[in-house]
Amino acid sequence: MPNFNAGSQIPISQLEYLERTIDERRIADGMAAIHNLYNEVLPNLSPRLGNASRFLADLTIFVDTGYGGVGNLQHAFGHFGQVERSTVSAEDLAYYRFALAVYSFLTGKAALAKECMWRAIEEMGDDKAGAFFRNLALFYQARMARKSGAYEAAEDKTREAEQMAESRSKPLLAAVIRSTRAWVLWEKGDPQAQTILNDCRRVLEPTDDEAGKIAITSMLGRIARRRGMYPESVVYADEVVCRADAFCPEHPSYPRYLINAAAAKRLLAREIERELEREIDEEQQVRGNVRHFLNQHKMFVVKSGDAAYAEIAEAPGVQKFLAYHTAWKTRQEQQTARSRCRAEIAALRNETERLLAKAREIESTLPNHHGLGLVDFYTGLLRLDQQRPLEALACGKSALEAGVRCRNPVLRARAFVLQCLAAKACADENLASELYPGYY
Repeated sequence: MPNFNAGSQIPISQLEYLERTIDERRIADGMAAIHNLYNEVLPNLSPRLGNASRFLADLTIFVDTGYGGVGNLQHAFGHFGQVERSTVSAEDLAYYRFALAVYSFLTGKAALAKECMWRAIEEMGDDKAGAFFRNLALFYQARMARKSGAYEAAEDKTREAEQMAESRSKPLLAAVIRSTRAWVLWEKGDPQAQTILNDCRRVLEPTDDEAGKIAITSMLGRIARRRGMYPESVVYADEVVCRADAFCPEHPSYPRYLINAAAAKRLLAREIERELEREIDEEQQVRGNVRHFLNQHKMFVVKSGDAAYAEIAEAPGVQKFLAYHTAWKTRQEQQTARSRCRAEIAALRNETERLLAKAREIESTLPNHHGLGLVDFYTGLLRLDQQRPLEALACGKSALEAGVRCRNPVLRARAFVLQCLAAKACADENLASELYPGYY
């Protein structure tokens, strides 16, 4: 094992190899290499170790692609310590700022991530390594902008990053970047987004970039969900969680995948419930129409219960009327079908609860208010479905506080809407009017 003491240096050739595996999406090879290097370097990782800042920058990229979780970064930054500008070169400072920007992004510190990445790009060198990190920096800037809802800026940055990857002859990296641009285009309502995502999925399929492929599948599932294709979105979400479980449950995006799966299952349960409610309303209307028909024709039999109804339904002339109601079912068929629907709804909601609880458990260990805010938001929607509006209101308040703390306008807007819906469900006109003047 190499002796990496203060004053020695990490071989440039090892770092260049790590960066090539990122460019070429040979993630498994890169992870094996960085795992060995991480264990060798960590005990003596500090600014005094040569090329340590560049290693730290590479490490943050690999954590984002599935090498362990942010715990690896916490340990690395803990060993590395504080950096004094006067004691390191401009190049090392740029690498350090890049690393700190990615670490901050992965842990939900949006403002610090944005500032550090901007400075890193400004200070990055013009050599081959500088081009690699500037390309990745543009990609991370695009992701930061998308996450904050700045879609125009995100699209511009993805195009710039994609063009740079292509100019460097890195088509697989360009495909990863293009998948983020597709998601931004979807947010803007561009119908070509799904086609682009499917193309990116095809390009990356031969690679072992599992994190990239999982992310694309997750995006496709969210698109299906927003289009109201809830069964399809659940299939995508289940695939994502299953693959993420097997690949890297410590990945920073893993709790978000759990939240997405919970959101899809909640909506599918709501769709089944609405269809059940619609069918019950339709049946009541049919029964009312039948009674009206029978009354008009003086055929009403004075009896009670289902037996009477069944007898009436068999009366001469009634079958002709019922033929117009194609959804007609016997009472037994109705009870069986409805019991099955209610069981499915209960199972989906139980699974939603489990996924959100698991996501909350993970997010509570991370310095990331945004993740906990999302859990609160989707838990609140579930409470509304369960007709528990006071709990939904509490969830909305918690989600809003999280949105304020992480300065995320999208989360704040969602939390505000949830509070309005909960206040309306509580029949609290004063509270609803306070939240949204003119609501009533």
